[in-house]
Amino acid sequence: MSFLLAIILWPIDYVWGLYAVLAGLMILGGVGLPVPEELSLLLGGFLAYLQFTDFWMTFLVLVTSAALGDSAAYFMGRMIGSWILSKVGRFKLIAVIVGKASKYFDRYGAKVIIFSRPLVGVRPAVLFLAGHYRINFAKFIFFDILVSAPWVFFVFFSSYYLGTWLDLITEVKEIKHIDYILLGIFIVFYAAFRVIKNKNGNT
Repeated sequence: MSFLLAIILWPIDYVWGLYAVLAGLMILGGVGLPVPEELSLLLGGFLAYLQFTDFWMTFLVLVTSAALGDSAAYFMGRMIGSWILSKVGRFKLIAVIVGKASKYFDRYGAKVIIFSRPLVGVRPAVLFLAGHYRINFAKFIFFDILVSAPWVFFVFFSSYYLGTWLDLITEVKEIKHIDYILLGIFIVFYAAFRVIKNKNGNT
């Protein structure tokens, strides 16, 4: 068991292993597996903050793997979309969603990708349907990168900045603790001084 655990944890001992883990999580999230993309971005930002990974290299890995995962979802929809929809399309809710998606793609084309980016859970379905409806891949990847790059940077940098902010709070708390200790010492000495003075005055 320990040997198996060592094999699983081995990649994270190296910086390229961390990049590979982040890329893998992003790609899995892109194809619709229950690995929220935002969690991977937050993890990447925190790793960069801890200086386990390089800031800009981590950002590049996250953007590239996001595009790869989205492309994988697109081609899944293109290759097996009809088969999957024939199996699940009998459910009324799914049929309604697919029908609305079809209208949006007819009206806006690949621009639908822009609107779906922040929608956790909905995004993989939109990417899948983009492939199913044969949206031009060049336009698909253009709009995908156009919206994913700033979105990735926003979430990634928020996590990075949050780490700095948490450190600042910790330092402020430590300073406050020192102030409280000094104040306590001052109060003790002052109280002792008053007691001694009162005793001398009584005698």
